[in-house]
Amino acid sequence: MTDTKVMLRVKDITKTFVKNGVAFEALRDVNLTVKESEFVSIIGPSGCGKSTLFNIVAGILEPDAGIVFVDDKDMTGKTEACALMPQKDLLFPWRKIADNTILGLQIAGMKKKEARIKVDPYFSVFGIDGTQQLYPSQLSGGMRQRASLLRTVVQERPVMLLDEPFGALDSMTRSDLQDWLLDIWQKQKWTVILVTHDIKEAVYLSDKVYVMTPSPSRVQEVIEIDLPRPRTPEITMTPEFLKYEAQLKHAFGKN
Repeated sequence: MTDTKVMLRVKDITKTFVKNGVAFEALRDVNLTVKESEFVSIIGPSGCGKSTLFNIVAGILEPDAGIVFVDDKDMTGKTEACALMPQKDLLFPWRKIADNTILGLQIAGMKKKEARIKVDPYFSVFGIDGTQQLYPSQLSGGMRQRASLLRTVVQERPVMLLDEPFGALDSMTRSDLQDWLLDIWQKQKWTVILVTHDIKEAVYLSDKVYVMTPSPSRVQEVIEIDLPRPRTPEITMTPEFLKYEAQLKHAFGKN
């Protein structure tokens, strides 16, 4: 991907919070580079500021210092460049799935009828066709995550931010959704950044992995994952995969 243009560049991001008069530095001089259509993961210890970084990249939080560039434009503090999928699906229980998936479009000002027309073709692509008139409580955890990702994707932002989307799922559902995400990403060629605590997941999905330090969090190491695509579960047993997994565990162990 050496000739691919840079889609996201995070430059020298620093963020400090003050609570009850006490300052807590969450991020210090964080730098990231993500190319167009690249799948990048971020791993680090709990509480190291990964979600804070995502909120800054998404424009929800303002950094104390630093700049977020998307497609070479300064998008610091602006929300229109990145779509953020949080850890929990956050589907509204009183809205049917069809109405949950159009929520982001409605907030952006699109009329309900137009939004439904835009979203409807995605239901079959995401493997949840037939759920449109169901409520979230009628879906499994995996199906809810697919609906949540659909809601993120239809906003058609240049960058997608996935904040531990599979963390609350059982191992079998998680594995199935990892394969599904890889397949759909391979076809759609989104630019994706994933926060995860799962080292194996990071290796399996990613082109590149950033390892963060404890707070104040900085980039400790960047590891390129040079494994062939498309990937299937069998690759996780190869010496090459296990080498990357060991490398990441070693880097993570330095924290």
